[in-house]
Amino acid sequence: MSEHLSVTIADRDPSSLPGEGSFDVDVTPPPAPSPLDGLKAKLVAKRNALYRDIEVPRWPALFGVRAFVRFIPLDPMYSQKVSEDFQKTKADDWQQQAAAQKLVHCCQGIYVTDISSTEVKYSLREENPDGEWTRFDADLATFLGLIDSPADHAQTNAIATCRAFYQTEGDLFAALMDLSDWSSLGSAEADRDFPTP
Repeated sequence: MSEHLSVTIADRDPSSLPGEGSFDVDVTPPPAPSPLDGLKAKLVAKRNALYRDIEVPRWPALFGVRAFVRFIPLDPMYSQKVSEDFQKTKADDWQQQAAAQKLVHCCQGIYVTDISSTEVKYSLREENPDGEWTRFDADLATFLGLIDSPADHAQTNAIATCRAFYQTEGDLFAALMDLSDWSSLGSAEADRDFPTP
């Protein structure tokens, strides 16, 4: 509620002021802090921090390292649309293509670690293992031997690279199932898995 304070100017000639020799000053207190203050920024920050690192099977036994893919949550509406779009192609492997596309869409980075410790994370960029992580991109395709160099990226695509990264189709679908289950966790489980910055 607005409040007004009556102020009288005693040291000046009232005739030099507009109206009378006193006037009202609005002294409405500032609004109380709202629980919504800064909420948008907090929501964006937390959403950007929500991820899950899913280990890729068979890599320790086959290659002597552990491989992980960092994913953000899979939106169920996006997932349904991808499945519908690939099903319309009537390709024999549309399910595998759809699964790979969903993983590609949610992938934030791929890294490997020593078997004994996950503290140090290495990129699969051949020229810069300490640099930025790959995704299902031309650098990873080069590492997997699908192309000779990242400059040959037109000869492959992210879906093919994703499918080649997993050793079996079962591993591909298992990764998607893990991602889907985590993306739809109940609130208590989601809070438990939420990384704390």
